[in-house]
Amino acid sequence: MRDYKVRNHQRVGALTEVKKDLNIAKKYLLYFSLIALVISMLIYYNTLYIKKEKVIVQLNQQKNLLKVENLKLERDITVLSAPSRIEKIAKEKLKMIPVTYDSISFIPLDE
Repeated sequence: MRDYKVRNHQRVGALTEVKKDLNIAKKYLLYFSLIALVISMLIYYNTLYIKKEKVIVQLNQQKNLLKVENLKLERDITVLSAPSRIEKIAKEKLKMIPVTYDSISFIPLDE
């Protein structure tokens, strides 16, 4: 009977140690899970940030290309609207002649 009590006492002692070890393991598992969650959130945030930065860089490149194109178009407008160019086209292609004050006919208005 005494051997039975000793063996039973040893089993109970071993059981309490296993329970203590499980409690410690649960705590470490909880800490590990929290750390893994925080790391996962940081990685996710960084990937989103990198994607946003990539989009911003692409949009800035597009903006710069549009600025360059706008400057070219403004230069073309300046060249195409030059009075000397318009006069040359009027004379050569449309066979127009310069107007003199003497060639203008005035119509009197009845008041």
